[in-house]
Amino acid sequence: MITFQYVVTSMLSYPQYESETDVVFKVYFDYVGSDTVSVQSQDPITKLPITITRDFTSKINSAVNVTYQGGTAFTPYSQLTNSQVIGWIESSVNPDMVNAWQTLITNEINQQINPTEQQLPLPWQI
Repeated sequence: MITFQYVVTSMLSYPQYESETDVVFKVYFDYVGSDTVSVQSQDPITKLPITITRDFTSKINSAVNVTYQGGTAFTPYSQLTNSQVIGWIESSVNPDMVNAWQTLITNEINQQINPTEQQLPLPWQI
C-alpha cells in the first residue's frame, strides 16, 4: 500500500515583518509516495525460496505561501517544528490537488513496479 507524506525542503522568510523577525512567508516541500513490495523468488545458488523486498518512491515538488497576521500568536523561527510547518501546508493545499498528486504518484509507482513501456538506447549509439 502506498503511503504519502509531506517533506519540508526549505522555507523563505522576511528578516523583519509586523514587528517580528525571520517571518516565514513561503514553504517548499515534496509530497512523497512510497511503497514496499515483496516478491517471492528462488536463490540462484541454493535454489531455496527467498523474499526480495524493494522500495519504490515518487514525489511532487511544490510550495505554499503563508501569511503572518500581526498581533496573532507567533512562533520564532528557531522554535518552529516540522509538524507545525506541515500543518501550514495541509491547511493551504486544496484537497482536490492532493487527490491529483496521489493519483499521479500512484500511477508512477505502479509503472515502476510493473513497467508497460521502456526507453531503449538509440540504435546508432549502441
